[in-house]
Amino acid sequence: MTAPLSADTLEREGFGGFLTIGQLYRSDCLEVPDEPGVYVVLARGEAPHGFRSRSTAPPWRGQDPTLSAEGLAARWIQDAELLYVGRAPGPGVRNRLRQRIKRFLRFGHGRVVAHWSGRVIWQLEESSRLEVAWRTCGDAEEAARLEAEVLSRFERQHGAAPYANLTDSAADTHDGGGGA
Repeated sequence: MTAPLSADTLEREGFGGFLTIGQLYRSDCLEVPDEPGVYVVLARGEAPHGFRSRSTAPPWRGQDPTLSAEGLAARWIQDAELLYVGRAPGPGVRNRLRQRIKRFLRFGHGRVVAHWSGRVIWQLEESSRLEVAWRTCGDAEEAARLEAEVLSRFERQHGAAPYANLTDSAADTHDGGGGA
């Protein structure tokens, strides 16, 4: 059996950063490498997990990012630190870690930018206290393999995808019309 996908395990496996969303937003993600890779969002220690009734993220292409409280609660996995896994495949500047994470944070802070995935992070109370970590990869194929491996391990351990890795089936709990 592999170790649970905790912050400690991910750090041993080469992930770095482990900075809060608030820290990264204030620094404009200058600490984040400008390379392809995989990033994760984690709830550690006393990180909050109460749900907001409305997302702090704005509608995107006519779709409201807000999910119902019941839908959010159904997705929540007690005692799982890992909440979201994202990929920055490169090679273009918009597809490197720094820009992907920056877009993710800007979307959660109300800016209309393209980062729909992971959107339920922005319905967690005090999301600025969540941590972001990343691991660089040599190219898009390596990033895709690492993302798939992390997601597969999580699903084997918990029987479901991480809280904020929505699939099309999550559209059933969507309040704003339109799918995930």
